Amino acid sequence: MLRRLTLATAFVSALAALQACSSPQRDTTWRAPRSAIGAHSIGELLDVVAASKAKFEYLVDTEMHVETGPEMAATLRGKYQKSGAPEMSPPEFVERFATHSDSEGATYYVRLPDGKRVTLASWLEKQIAR
Repeated sequence: MLRRLTLATAFVSALAALQACSSPQRDTTWRAPRSAIGAHSIGELLDVVAASKAKFEYLVDTEMHVETGPEMAATLRGKYQKSGAPEMSPPEFVERFATHSDSEGATYYVRLPDGKRVTLASWLEKQIAR
């Protein structure tokens, strides 16, 4: 049942992302303007997550939930859109949306291809610094 719910959630998130991409007006709602801090926009950070070969992990009901890059990008984009897509810098986005899950309060982690596990927040902060 959890797997079906997870697939349904991923499908709905992916559908919302596709709808946002198909409409120029909606596309701008999830992209914050470039910040003076760092060279990346929030949209570019989400693109980095989506393109990653890493696995993204967090606890759901005491079980480890693992998402691919595109799934995690859709999760973060959905959280941002639900909040009204406020204008903020990429570091503020990381602090507010990419540190933990809203429902469980579980920390988001990245499992890198070499097996190393780091927090998503620290991984994204490195992406901003590039």
